[in-house]
Amino acid sequence: MQQIGQQALDTQPTSWALVPYPELLSRGPAPAHCRPGRPVGVRRRVHRLSTVQATVAAPAERLETEDRIQEAEQGLRQNGSQNGAKSFVDKPEDTGKGSGSDSFQWMKHWYPVAEIECFEKGKPNAIEVLGFKFVAWQDKQGAWHAARDVCPHRLAPLSNGRVEEGTIVCPYHAWRFDGSGNCVHMPHAQGTPQHDQLCDTDHTRLKTAPVQAKDGLLWVWPDQDESRYVESSMVAIRDFPELQDPAWLGSAGGFAFQVAPQGWTVMVENSMDPSHGAFVHSGTLSRPADYRPMQMRLEGAITQDAGFKVWHSGYTTQAQAGGVEVMREFLPPCTVKTVQKFNNGNKLLIILHLTPVKPGESRAFFKSVFYMPSSRQTSALASVARFVQTRLPAGIAHAFMHPIADQDAQVQHPQEYALKDSKSGWRDYHMPTQADTGVRAFWKWLDMSSGGDVPYAGGHSGFDLPPQQTPDQLLHRYHRHTEHCANCKSTVATIDRIRAFSKGSAWLLLVYALLSSTVTMGTVIMKHQLPALVVALCFAAVEFLLSRFQRKYYVAPKSVIPFWTPSKLP
Repeated sequence: MQQIGQQALDTQPTSWALVPYPELLSRGPAPAHCRPGRPVGVRRRVHRLSTVQATVAAPAERLETEDRIQEAEQGLRQNGSQNGAKSFVDKPEDTGKGSGSDSFQWMKHWYPVAEIECFEKGKPNAIEVLGFKFVAWQDKQGAWHAARDVCPHRLAPLSNGRVEEGTIVCPYHAWRFDGSGNCVHMPHAQGTPQHDQLCDTDHTRLKTAPVQAKDGLLWVWPDQDESRYVESSMVAIRDFPELQDPAWLGSAGGFAFQVAPQGWTVMVENSMDPSHGAFVHSGTLSRPADYRPMQMRLEGAITQDAGFKVWHSGYTTQAQAGGVEVMREFLPPCTVKTVQKFNNGNKLLIILHLTPVKPGESRAFFKSVFYMPSSRQTSALASVARFVQTRLPAGIAHAFMHPIADQDAQVQHPQEYALKDSKSGWRDYHMPTQADTGVRAFWKWLDMSSGGDVPYAGGHSGFDLPPQQTPDQLLHRYHRHTEHCANCKSTVATIDRIRAFSKGSAWLLLVYALLSSTVTMGTVIMKHQLPALVVALCFAAVEFLLSRFQRKYYVAPKSVIPFWTPSKLP
């Protein structure tokens, strides 16, 4: 296991909001892993930065965070010069494609792929992890199974097929497979003595993958080594007992999820950057006017297996006045745990799972639970939270979970393409304050563990991005969530039926009122028409309000866009 050292410096800045990084004054050529189109398997060449002498006056002290981050950034080496100047060398690490013994083994981990209640029951469900396509289905006993989404006969996608009696059936020639991947029926050999023999071969067996159900999510182990079932059984999915503890408000609910049009790297770096909340999420989480400079420091070492954690203060006037303290932790390969403590004893736990789907796309699973002392468990806030979690249908609740993801996509999506086109990748970032400590620590972890990149199927890099979307396309919630959620699709279908009934009823009542009226001297004399018109108006109002609500499942209002984004969208 790789670990970054923690030698403490004996100086600290006089202003905690500014931490100088003199090594950024000289940048040198871009590391090989930052260049788009780098051939797979090419090792990073040694990248030397010139010796840098800090040009700023040394303050009284510097945070331990600064030393850890510096060591993480370039594999800090001290050259022994008398004036204390340091030389930074970019070590020739492995590319992270799994070929080196020190590389992070991306395929040998558990990844959440879906919220189980959002799956189509009784149907095959297409899923994807690290560019590898799988199909998941449920057998008659309710157990979940997964396999590569390809039929061994003619390579047709099994996710386009069907599930019969707990087996998955190929849509092309109806070959049938059980949960172990064995072919149990081959129609064109049916009734022949060779049927069982033809089915029982390695060539007709599916490449299955270990699966688990935990915390309401389906988890997949994407590796296809022969030892995958043994290896996966020895790695436990991290347990967060608060998510199921009734003493924590919100524990009765499930995860919210989004299929984000952002790659895994920018999603994780964003999750380690709380300081953007007052600006990007203006109107949803906070306001720019409430922002205050925040403290942030690295806690402990950055390690390949355990990740890292950062402590930070609140970033708003109210949070700092209330003494809010937050511990934010990256747990490889895909989890960010945030614990927020208040000085009145309340606690907020946020679990965010970020699954790398393919270059330029990831799945985000989010759940927050809130603890307050027992004396306040009966408050109005607690009662409302319990009602929403236990009584409100999931398909309705999901309609209100999108604004934060809408706003993040508008900033992160174009940022990712700028990062791809930059000369030196993330090293072109200028991060002079403590607020960026978490972002810096994440990129150090990725450099150390995987050569600064995520390996995807087919040898693709995380920088092999699809065409960039327009701001208007990024507002399409249907592709980010609704089409992937059985609850929301069912809710939309129900709303369609109610809207159709309301519209038809309104028109029928209006026609009835007009035909049954008597016109005298230019005046319409109502008999039973007034009640009919009132009811027709009510039906019309229901149809209108439902149409407005239904839009939440399809597209975001432009009012959610961060305030600095141009108001005129394509």
